[in-house]
Amino acid sequence: MPSIALFVAFRLARPESFWARRFYRDKPKKLARARARAARLDGLRRRVRDAVSFGGFGPAG
Repeated sequence: MPSIALFVAFRLARPESFWARRFYRDKPKKLARARARAARLDGLRRRVRDAVSFGGFGPAG
């Protein structure tokens, strides 16, 4: 079970995190894929957050 947790933590790490800097240092293609995946997940997180909060957390700007 701990190995699964480590794998999940690695997959959920942000592209700018310590893990990404360590494991993607010499792999620019993998880093680009991680950044694209993070951008997709950010959009999904934002949509879920807005749906759960019925339109946002307060007035914009």
